[in-house]
Amino acid sequence: MRKSAGQRAFWIAAVFLIAYPSLALSRGGDSETKKGCLEATINAIRMEIGGYRHRLVLAQKGVGPAGNAEAFKKRISRLTAELKKYRNLKPENYALAPESGQGGNPDVFLEMQKFGPMSPPEKREISIFADQKCREGSLLNVKGMTRSGPFYHVAGVEHGDYGRIKPNGAYKLTIYLVYKRQYFGFIPDYYVYVDRVRKIPAAQSARGGNSAAANR
Repeated sequence: MRKSAGQRAFWIAAVFLIAYPSLALSRGGDSETKKGCLEATINAIRMEIGGYRHRLVLAQKGVGPAGNAEAFKKRISRLTAELKKYRNLKPENYALAPESGQGGNPDVFLEMQKFGPMSPPEKREISIFADQKCREGSLLNVKGMTRSGPFYHVAGVEHGDYGRIKPNGAYKLTIYLVYKRQYFGFIPDYYVYVDRVRKIPAAQSARGGNSAAANR
């Protein structure tokens, strides 16, 4: 009995999924990661706008050097334009970090001076000890972090489930650096999207991070 074109297509797809399951899953995963990174970027810009609006109010009351108020207004205006840009961007058009070795050799000094949305975002693997409830804007207590950073603020978590990172637990996280904050000197300070959360068993974990997060 002859098989219809639809049946043949079904069996070809089935064989592909069996032979290359990791490839099939990675494509779906990329789609979710792009969506998550984009949403985290939007959250990051929104939080930055809130922070500069607070500084603007203080500057208008005379707190800080003269000229701060005007500088903050300009920064809010630029951030508002960035927010509009990323809200209009479709997830499929959001570029993820290139494969290792394909990113070129950027000038390190110039890269350190840049801040704002990172395109593409940088993927990192980190270990943390959750010393507080995880929410939007939380500072991650990263193993090996010092008072000079790097600092990672949560702007999004896979599926929006911030509750996956519970207090008093040790975790390994896959994160994407989606936005570099303008911070003192060249201290690295970022908003991040948490793409994957793995709980470290108590027997294998030591209290990660240090007092840097609490003292910042």
